Amino acid sequence: MKLQSYLKNKPHPILSVFLTPGIPTFTATEEIILKLENLGVDLIEIGIPFSDPLADGPIIQASSSQAIENGMTLKKLLDFVTGLKAKVKIPLLLMGYLNPIVCFGIDDFIAAIDRAGVAGVILPDLPFDEYQQKLADKFLAKNIAFIPLIAPSTSDERIKEIDRHTQGFLYAVSTAMTTGQMTNSQQQKLSNTTHLSRLKNLELQNPTLIGFGIDSAKKAVEFAKNSQGVIVGSAFIEPLLANDLTRAFSLISEIRQALNTQDFNAGRGVL
Repeated sequence: MKLQSYLKNKPHPILSVFLTPGIPTFTATEEIILKLENLGVDLIEIGIPFSDPLADGPIIQASSSQAIENGMTLKKLLDFVTGLKAKVKIPLLLMGYLNPIVCFGIDDFIAAIDRAGVAGVILPDLPFDEYQQKLADKFLAKNIAFIPLIAPSTSDERIKEIDRHTQGFLYAVSTAMTTGQMTNSQQQKLSNTTHLSRLKNLELQNPTLIGFGIDSAKKAVEFAKNSQGVIVGSAFIEPLLANDLTRAFSLISEIRQALNTQDFNAGRGVL
């Protein structure tokens, strides 16, 4: 099933969780992914550790550094994900930056993620137009979704254009800041801005998931009122860095329960 179809068939707001493989230890990642699936997470975004993650704040930067120190490489990550293919039922996505992929070889990378059963890829530093011109045919041939990011400055017309050429979901960035950097006052202000509330009125063909700054069940519910789901990253990574898996899983469990029990019928966008 295509990622787009899988997401549209979900009866509840979608919960996607970002994790950096290789933390708190190299061998812990499989256990973490299986636990997240058991908690009811709909998608898992596996980060490709990189020394200069331009869209990420200090928490995810630290997690990438630790993962690299623990021995994680792109080759090892691809082998690891391939080994998960028969164990994990929910879609797995890869999120990263172009430099490691170009060094690995783009065609080799696409072939490897196809073998691994990866459902989609998020590359914040790959412009959508460049993807369309150079890589879209290769991704589509393997039924791998390219997930574009939508910024607060993206116009309605541009969002609709990107939506027409997308086969997964739109990653709506809640702020122009890096991940994990919003204060509570900024978060409250953002929850009422046109950038978020307008998304539900655009009648897009793809689900919209909102990420950056979601660190509690309350915030997840607030964002889900203007989207089809949310993405949790830094707030999950932070306790993993401290080797506190109990706190990390407790956060995800609370968010999943809150999203399942709230009535979003009046506020959520059209699927």
